[in-house]
Amino acid sequence: RPGAEGLEIANLLSDRYVPSEQILSSLLDLASNPHGNLAVLLTLKKFCHNALEVGQLDTATKNLLILRLQEAAFFGDYNDLNERNIAFDIIEMIDARNEDTVAVASDYLFERLDENPDDFDHEFKFKGPDIYKVAKFVARNPVLKVELEQKLEHLIRNPQYPYQVKICMDILDQINKKYEKND
Repeated sequence: RPGAEGLEIANLLSDRYVPSEQILSSLLDLASNPHGNLAVLLTLKKFCHNALEVGQLDTATKNLLILRLQEAAFFGDYNDLNERNIAFDIIEMIDARNEDTVAVASDYLFERLDENPDDFDHEFKFKGPDIYKVAKFVARNPVLKVELEQKLEHLIRNPQYPYQVKICMDILDQINKKYEKND
């Protein structure tokens, strides 16, 4: 595992190079630990971007990334939203559209929509990546898009908490704008 000096070197290398399997493995170990390091995830993101540009990320490597990044984005003990968002950005970047990842993202989204914000203190209110990004990711699946739209429309008509109406309307707007532009 790289220490601070090793991470600094890895970060410098990530500006120009693709990762070795050993570097990827070390960064994934650090990134999926509770209280992962934002610098680790940013370095991993740059390496993944470089590897995608040259076609280095094969299916096995993507699957390894997906498993570990799901942990960093959706589960675990830590609450740093920047870390969770960067982990989810990498999932999106490598186009991790396998059934498990979409199911985890969908479960997360539906749970978040039903959360009572009063049940959490401010630090723990939002445990996970940006709900709008996740909604767009989930809505790329046509069946889940319909399910999501139905859930959002139901919450708009029958909100349990005042904040739900605005969030649901914003999500509906976001997922439909994305589809108008890209499809």
